Amino acid sequence: MAILLINRFSNEKIPFSELLKDSQEELILLTANEQIDTYDKGYAYVEGFNNFDNNAQVEFRAIELSKSYNFSSIVVTSEYDINRTARLREKLGVQGQGIRSASAFRDKIIMKEYAQAVVEVPNFRRIKTPFDIYDFLSDYGFPIVIKPIDGSGSINTYILKDQNELNIFLENGKFQGFEIEEYIQGDMYTVDGLYQDGEVLFSWPGRYVNDCLSFHDGKQASNVQLAESNPLYNRLQQFIQELITSMPMPKVTPFHAEVFHTSDNRLVLCEIASRTGGGCMNELAQFKFGVNLNHAWVQGQCGLVSELNLVRNDKIFGFVQIPPRKGKLLSIPKEVPFHWVVNYQIRAEIGMINDSINNSADKIAVSVVEGKTEEEVVARMDLITKWVEDNCIWETNWQYI
Repeated sequence: MAILLINRFSNEKIPFSELLKDSQEELILLTANEQIDTYDKGYAYVEGFNNFDNNAQVEFRAIELSKSYNFSSIVVTSEYDINRTARLREKLGVQGQGIRSASAFRDKIIMKEYAQAVVEVPNFRRIKTPFDIYDFLSDYGFPIVIKPIDGSGSINTYILKDQNELNIFLENGKFQGFEIEEYIQGDMYTVDGLYQDGEVLFSWPGRYVNDCLSFHDGKQASNVQLAESNPLYNRLQQFIQELITSMPMPKVTPFHAEVFHTSDNRLVLCEIASRTGGGCMNELAQFKFGVNLNHAWVQGQCGLVSELNLVRNDKIFGFVQIPPRKGKLLSIPKEVPFHWVVNYQIRAEIGMINDSINNSADKIAVSVVEGKTEEEVVARMDLITKWVEDNCIWETNWQYI
């Protein structure tokens, strides 16, 4: 028996040979070419691919390799690979998250169709032709949101407030693969956690200090956990419990939900994903509960499910992603002088050239901060952001070659 790993990350982030050593099965890894050198010798077969996101050779090779290796499990580690992995499982008759479940989390239309049975969702419609936009506006008016049905990181998400902004969008002719929904005025909250065998093992609500659209303003997404005394803490926990009852959940999965809290005190679903949240959500889980969501996800997909030893930390944690400036990066601090920064990671290389921030994943560093209250954590996130920005050196008189 063997385990097929569809993975775009480095061995440092996902050490499969260590995580799956108890399986006693051979490991077959299909990965991005740029990550091959990060993997050790604990694999029966490793193959790299260019253009990993869209390269259909990954699926073809998986099918061919299945003739030589009897796959008991197929492991996914990225949101972008959930659909391709689900199709492979059904093609090869392998247990795990199938197409029905994957589609419910990757297709925002199908997602809302499931969710609306138990929680409030925005009015929405799949865009097949320009007439769908016209009809939706006739029913609901401006403002509207148009976004990819399977997008992430708020890439290609448009908030259109009037006819002039719509006209600019219409010039691009981008309709296929998009949805339209009503704009919900409110603050964005999150609920992250781990689901296993029909129950939520643990979860925690948080709120965006800057949300995933903040990159348009030169800022980056940051998130702080809610204190249990926060009036929305229990409401959000109940919201996620109800939402999950409506979704075709995999046997084991981390989840990341985004929820609007409106000015008239309603909770409205933005979306939910069957994967670990972005940014430093995995680190927040480790500091708050002592659990690495990514590791539990990998092991769970292979049937290596064991009782978690949760260690709850009473402190509040938050993370901030520090955006790049325009220019060429000459220097960035390797360490920070604050005891309350519990995790600091550089995400940029010296010499990188930045012209603009294109999505909520663009950053030069990320930092996890601890504190006694939400307010203290937010203030410290501002401090570390300013300190890193003040101590980076950028060359602004540069040109592309």
